[in-house]
Amino acid sequence: MQKFFNGWNFFRVFRLLAGLALVSYGYTKGDWLLAGLGAMFSFMAMANTACGPFARDCKVEYKETKEDGAGGDH
Repeated sequence: MQKFFNGWNFFRVFRLLAGLALVSYGYTKGDWLLAGLGAMFSFMAMANTACGPFARDCKVEYKETKEDGAGGDH
């Protein structure tokens, strides 16, 4: 629960506000696809999950093994 309240930065607040704006605009215009997109942005802000230049959660780590044939610089 503490993850939801700690670590708020500009981009997390921006995602939340943008998501809420999209939800409200989509709801008033009857565009449910846009409202769903806004809900996704809002959830991403609340859960602090995103892939972007400042996200640390989307890093892919590779382990090279001798079976892979990785013997030099790639």
